[in-house]
Amino acid sequence: QRLLAVFGTLAVIFLAGAMLISLFVFVSDIWPRGRDTQDGLLSDDQVANLQQEGKRKQIVSYGMPDLIDTINLVYVVPVAAQTLERPEEAIMGLLDTYPSRSFSKKERYYSSSRFTNLLIYDSKNETVEQLFAQRVLTGMYYPTYFQDDILLLFQFADKDTNNDGTINLDDYTTLGIYSFKNKELLRVTYEDCTVWAYNFIEGSKDLLVMFGIDKDKNGQYHGGKEPSFVMRYHYQTRKLTEIVPKEMQDNLQRLVEGSEIK
Repeated sequence: QRLLAVFGTLAVIFLAGAMLISLFVFVSDIWPRGRDTQDGLLSDDQVANLQQEGKRKQIVSYGMPDLIDTINLVYVVPVAAQTLERPEEAIMGLLDTYPSRSFSKKERYYSSSRFTNLLIYDSKNETVEQLFAQRVLTGMYYPTYFQDDILLLFQFADKDTNNDGTINLDDYTTLGIYSFKNKELLRVTYEDCTVWAYNFIEGSKDLLVMFGIDKDKNGQYHGGKEPSFVMRYHYQTRKLTEIVPKEMQDNLQRLVEGSEIK
């Protein structure tokens, strides 16, 4: 009986170990790799190096069209860049990268949560407008509805400012505003700063925009560790103005420093 008990215990341990190994292999197989570029676009330098070798490591992937203008049936089609496990020949067409050709599990493509472009699809007229003609990485887009227009807001980066090899939202970002009425893309930016937050002024198309200051000049804003400031973006004039007067800014700084205010 003791021998049977020993064998029984060993069998249980063996089965438990086999189950843990199987679970590890399963999770390893489905867990996205290359997460450093998962949510970003390869930097210009990396792309240039790949082009010299005649290779590519990211491919275009189209998201499901999102109906924004329900009256005119105008959609936003998000475009993403899916990162490959390893570079492939750049002469291949997009459709060649899908399951019609055989590839191993190691060559699986992973979806991106950021976008490399936004397309405006007018389903009534069957026309498509491309918002960007240069390499960018955008965040999620948010439509705001007015009586005379629909404004689509989103943040985007177009340079690898922190030199980490990827263009993503850790780099300096710009606020994009697309007008469905005017079919125009506006850009709200401030030198050496990143758009950190924004909100419409109630009952207006003007916005309050908070910019993060890259005080240590490392190409990236660290919220909570570096300062920020707020400006008003005047939609009609396309201008940014400070909401806190310069003299008040100086006095607020003096109060923080313990100096006498003027």
